[in-house]
Amino acid sequence: MQVEQILHAARELDSLSAGVLEAIERISRIVEQNSAATEEMSAQAEQSLAAAQSLAEMSETMARSPAVFKIEAGKAERTPAKTE
Repeated sequence: MQVEQILHAARELDSLSAGVLEAIERISRIVEQNSAATEEMSAQAEQSLAAAQSLAEMSETMARSPAVFKIEAGKAERTPAKTE
């Protein structure tokens, strides 16, 4: 009877081990997916930062542009840009 109990316990342990292994594999896949998503979000954040910097530079250039024009009584003429 003891041998049967030992064999039964061994089978249960084997079954539990397989379940634990499967759970660990699932967790590993989830971690890999999370890592890939994090890398993608990081790349998108870098692209957004570059776009924001570019827009800021364009905005500064556009803000300085009106200073290049001289407007007098209905006519506009371009004046030399001031060097800073």
